[in-house]
Amino acid sequence: MGFGNSKPKVPHVLIVGGGYSGTRLAFLLQKETVCKTTLIDPGECMQHNVASARSIVEPEFDKNMFIPFNKIISNHIRQRVTAIKKDKNVVMLQNGKKVAYDYLVIAAGASQPFPAKYENKQDATMEGAKHLYKEFTETMKKAHRIACIGGNTFACELAGEIKTDYPDKQVIIIHHKKNLTSPHVNQEFQDELNEKLQRKDVDLMLDQSVTNTDDLKFNELLENQKVKTSNGKEVEVDLIVPCDQYTISSDFCKPALENALLDSGAIKVEANLQVQGCSNIFAIGHVNNCDVEKTPHTGQQQADLVAANIKASIEGGKLEEYKKGDLHFIVTVGRYDGVGTFGQGKLLDEDECRESKSEDLLSKQIWNQRGLELPD
Repeated sequence: MGFGNSKPKVPHVLIVGGGYSGTRLAFLLQKETVCKTTLIDPGECMQHNVASARSIVEPEFDKNMFIPFNKIISNHIRQRVTAIKKDKNVVMLQNGKKVAYDYLVIAAGASQPFPAKYENKQDATMEGAKHLYKEFTETMKKAHRIACIGGNTFACELAGEIKTDYPDKQVIIIHHKKNLTSPHVNQEFQDELNEKLQRKDVDLMLDQSVTNTDDLKFNELLENQKVKTSNGKEVEVDLIVPCDQYTISSDFCKPALENALLDSGAIKVEANLQVQGCSNIFAIGHVNNCDVEKTPHTGQQQADLVAANIKASIEGGKLEEYKKGDLHFIVTVGRYDGVGTFGQGKLLDEDECRESKSEDLLSKQIWNQRGLELPD
């Protein structure tokens, strides 16, 4: 009796990773009635790490940098995923438990050393993360000569922030390539960025790598540390900030997705962002092999597409393909300037850079895209 009134099972969507793309997807899917959505991440909050450099020179800015997961989604499992059992449609957690899914979305991102990001782990709290940044601020204030090892976006933005608020400090960027930041930007962009950093008196040591990394202490105030480079140069500094280590967070995908994993750790995806060979597993953001600049903008685009594709799959519709759009990329040089492009190779002017990113580092946009208002 009563079997005819039983409700059909609602598909369960499991999202692994609470970064830009994972939290955007969680926000979108939680509003849908066609599925149940769960986010798995070992931390208690998302880090808006674009704001990391600003928070180091302006500690009160950290209120914009951390967004509690419970403000974005009601179903959050605070654990680390250790394995995928795709034949059984379950993931294994660090505590030994397993969670079943109908659709799995891998949005685990990539790790970078502190202070670009803090390590999101089970015993890390939002207040603890803020404390770490405040401690680093005090270390930075005491340093007179600062070296950023690596020339990625964070290194350039940190150098610009420090030289804006502390113009008397010496700041050096040491980078193993000829050009800073992204390979997706043109030479005009590179030249403009170099010029604006040098106008701030940031010393650029390009096309040379550090040869004595093992002898150095990072993120510690230590006078007269000697940094040696492959060009035979040697500089003495008080604080060394690691900016060049970047690791895609996909170890837990082995061996289940071995055939879809590149040597870099990136996951190969189809045009609709399904993992190759897996009709109910998607990969978005930093962790996939899409040849795009990995920014909050492209992460949001991919999250939006996968939200629509999962809904279409549940309802028997057609899955759409991800289309690479024009490059949206801005590198700030302090809170008043920057270099940027919104495609077509045309550079943004100073006012456009400030209004688009430099002023609040996308904070209002990032919070709004998760249904939230910036904290007062």
